[in-house]
Amino acid sequence: MSALNRRIVFLDFLRIFAFLSVFGGHKFAPVLEEWMKDESVGGFWKILGHGVMPLINAGGAGVVVFFLVSGYIITHVLKAEAPGSFLLRRVFRIYPLYVFAVLLFHVLALRAGTAVGAGTLLLQLSLLGDFFGTPYALNGVEWTLRVELLFYLFMAGCRSVNLLTSEWWKSAAVYTAVVAGCAVAAPLPAVLSAADTWAKGYITIYGPFLLLGSAWYLFEQKRWSAAGFGGFGVYVVGQYYFLLMRYQEKWVGAHFALIGVGLFAAAWALRGRLRVGALVLLFSDLTYGVYLFHNWLFDDFRLWLAKRAWPLGPPGFQAFVVLLVFCYIMSRTVERGGIRLGRWVQARGRAGGKG
Repeated sequence: MSALNRRIVFLDFLRIFAFLSVFGGHKFAPVLEEWMKDESVGGFWKILGHGVMPLINAGGAGVVVFFLVSGYIITHVLKAEAPGSFLLRRVFRIYPLYVFAVLLFHVLALRAGTAVGAGTLLLQLSLLGDFFGTPYALNGVEWTLRVELLFYLFMAGCRSVNLLTSEWWKSAAVYTAVVAGCAVAAPLPAVLSAADTWAKGYITIYGPFLLLGSAWYLFEQKRWSAAGFGGFGVYVVGQYYFLLMRYQEKWVGAHFALIGVGLFAAAWALRGRLRVGALVLLFSDLTYGVYLFHNWLFDDFRLWLAKRAWPLGPPGFQAFVVLLVFCYIMSRTVERGGIRLGRWVQARGRAGGKG
């Protein structure tokens, strides 16, 4: 197996942390917070709770880790793939399961008499909704995919002009200019209503961590100097706090950036010692599906199971197991089917080009 195709094991562990952080933050952080306030809870458990809470609070640390992982792996992939091939593979990697999730989300929403227009639905499916003020589907989790799409286009452009293999200061200058642009531009997304204040500026706040993940990989490959990489990292984290104070002040004290970057750095430092087993691979492969479905379908599963009162543990635990099984099925059918279709389309394109 070539060095390029070898599995990057430490990223599997980070993917699992990211989805557990986001899932726990969305579904269990409020419960944990109330539990820690309970005077009957022993001191050891409260200490443990206080240790866990920063890791799952609002899923913020998981989002930072998720973007660092994506920036790192995308830069690695672009070592060998041409921009067109890269974008084609990304389309078939991301969209099939996402489209299925959005359509299922809206079908289930019809039970409550909630429906969206065709234009809104198409913009949600396209992942270009931030440019048109389109509300989120999937209870908001798709915002990360919207910024991922922009990152893919940007990185394909970098690859097309050989920026990733040129002198380090050139890519560093471009990355720094893009990050600085996030500070001076209007927040993306902007606030359209009182219901979406939670998302104000999320792309401009968290998007730079994708570039930090890319810079991390370039530094590892000795394409960036240590001083350049360190300075860029300090700048990204510093601007993160600056933009939080401007758009999302309530999260300044949560230190999502420091926690996420610290965890990524620790896993990266141990990358030569980590070993992956079947269970880690399984959970790593489920992360995309869990991310798409957890913030809405999990609640349906929990309500459905609570009505049946099966003696198999708390409904929340049962719903988590059912969610994992559902995501496993989606991974093996829709997600892998899309990836196989993308490979077929790519192979047909190559055959046609040769003909």
